Amino acid sequence: MKNSKKRLLIAGLASSMVLSMAVPTFACTGIIVGKDLTTDGSFIFGRTEDYQRNRTMRLVTHPRGEIKKGDKLVDVNNGFTYIHKEDSLKFFSTPDSSKKPKDMEQGVYDAAGYNEAGVGIFCTVSADPSDEVLKADPFVKDGVNEASMTTFLLAHAKSARGAIELLAKTIDEQGASMGDIVAFGDQDEVWYMEIYTGHQYVAIKYPADKFSIFPNDFWLGGVDLKDKENVIASKDIVEVAKKAKTYKETADGLMDMAGSYGPKEIRDTSRSRVWSGIHDLDPNSKVPYDAKRFDLLNDLSEGSEKIDITHALNVFRNRLDGTEFTPSDNKAERKANPKTHKRPIGSINTMQAHIFQIKKGYPKEAPGLMWMTLGSPLNIPWIPIFPDINDSTPEAKNDSPVYDANSYYWVGSSVNDLVSGNREALGESTRKTVTDFEAKIMKDLPQVEKEWIELYSKDKAKAAEFSTAKTMEWEKEVFDLEKGLQKELSQVSKADLIDHWARKPIIDAINKKLMVGTSDLKFSPNEKITRGEFITILGRLGKLDTKKYAEVKDKNIEAGKFYTEYMNWAVENKLLPKTSKPMANEDITREEMAYTLAAYLKLMGDDTSTLKMVVFDDQKEISDWALGEIEFLVNKGILSGTTNNKFSPKANLTRAEVAQIISKLDK
Repeated sequence: MKNSKKRLLIAGLASSMVLSMAVPTFACTGIIVGKDLTTDGSFIFGRTEDYQRNRTMRLVTHPRGEIKKGDKLVDVNNGFTYIHKEDSLKFFSTPDSSKKPKDMEQGVYDAAGYNEAGVGIFCTVSADPSDEVLKADPFVKDGVNEASMTTFLLAHAKSARGAIELLAKTIDEQGASMGDIVAFGDQDEVWYMEIYTGHQYVAIKYPADKFSIFPNDFWLGGVDLKDKENVIASKDIVEVAKKAKTYKETADGLMDMAGSYGPKEIRDTSRSRVWSGIHDLDPNSKVPYDAKRFDLLNDLSEGSEKIDITHALNVFRNRLDGTEFTPSDNKAERKANPKTHKRPIGSINTMQAHIFQIKKGYPKEAPGLMWMTLGSPLNIPWIPIFPDINDSTPEAKNDSPVYDANSYYWVGSSVNDLVSGNREALGESTRKTVTDFEAKIMKDLPQVEKEWIELYSKDKAKAAEFSTAKTMEWEKEVFDLEKGLQKELSQVSKADLIDHWARKPIIDAINKKLMVGTSDLKFSPNEKITRGEFITILGRLGKLDTKKYAEVKDKNIEAGKFYTEYMNWAVENKLLPKTSKPMANEDITREEMAYTLAAYLKLMGDDTSTLKMVVFDDQKEISDWALGEIEFLVNKGILSGTTNNKFSPKANLTRAEVAQIISKLDK
């Protein structure tokens, strides 16, 4: 809140807030499981979208013909332009907010969805090529990229192969502005594509008997470029690699795509995710963590069970479970502990996740479900989205670019932040609430599918009404569940404590009701603390009977405030230095805090008298009336100086610093 001096120290419903912003993260993760490896013959493919958690995500439907022939799609980030050759198909997608702040990348970022031709699409898992091939075929500044490709592909692709061909044609004609990995599927086949440089790409029809986990590096190994039925590649894919002197072949004479176009080293944030994902799906895998490279196409090891949809969904919650590594979403923490702290697949930075399930018995034009979470699936339930829906709930399509209490995305993200602020206490119980809800969905789903498929065979319009109503029902149930969790968890955690140095003492102070948030969701640890707030905390610590101090003791004390009785108590017991007027809304200084805290301890019976001399480099700046009290507290181990042996007596304290101090008192 902007004016801390008018802040109430009681929890009140936040009308607006911005959750803690994540540093941009190059960390999307993709999954594909061939239909021969699943328990029900489904073909599974999907991804997490991990970048910035302050980017609103939505579920939006687009009626047939919303985009007209001749309409122009312009990517405002780089000027890429696509002119639509025909009216658009009906489709749904999961875009960012259309009202993003100016300092954020603009654009549609439709990300993922189904269209009425029965094509499921996700774009993209970003990846970088080697410097050598990029010099040979640079990216095109105004070429196609992830902000715009999903839109025109969903609008026009009639099949998964058709989507690959349309994207390939666009790259041939207009170039690509970044490296990407995409996947498209329909009832007949799933395609996987790597876009390497300005004009080079390879796509393969994904085999039914393999599985893949692919974070942000290129993974495709040997490819038979002569196999036109199962491979679509740019015409100069070999020549560019040879020009760059990076061309490599596999032992059986096929062009090695990752070897030819990928970087020489796998980044560790990719290594930790691909390794943990492979071992999650294939517990008997022998792939070592320090493997020189990882294959895109994996077999299930002997003894490993086939994969069901629940298992696939839970891969995106994997936090290096059962391994020797510590999961960390914090780049600085991983840098400081490179051998032990690793980037997990299941990350607080996930803005949305989607997994397509192409199912047996579904119609050709609506071949499966898209399982979705808006926000990280760590603490938000997956729900199935039918491919023919006409609409979504107001909460799911809420376009607010900042926190909104009526947004599916923002409420779910706040729950993730609340859990992450106190994961030790809240992680297991919250996860159980979420997975119990998913179990109910799974139990009810077969009957819902049966009714929908029967309707679809007779009347597609009525089937769409049915699936829309059911999808919106699930969306509403998830929103209500997350609102309930938000209310419950905000009593014992706050959304702005993730990775904060004082997280544990703050949580302890909240749990003991010594301190509360500046709103339902925020603690504001780095805001300055006022005199009234500090006195109130001491009074709570001492279990003060506030009824005894109802009479106002000073003209500067305002009646009817949260601090009134506590300030009266402080004045009556001389807890404030004579130089300080009892004005509750002024920020307290370090030396005044020391005087008040020492006076409180002595009032409570602490008469420690044997003190060792304490000397700070800025001793002359400390007021005479505070010097003895500071010495008293330093000797007790409650206070210490700031950096360079300074006490900084005139500096103000933050709420986090006070929580740390209180933690040393309340043992």
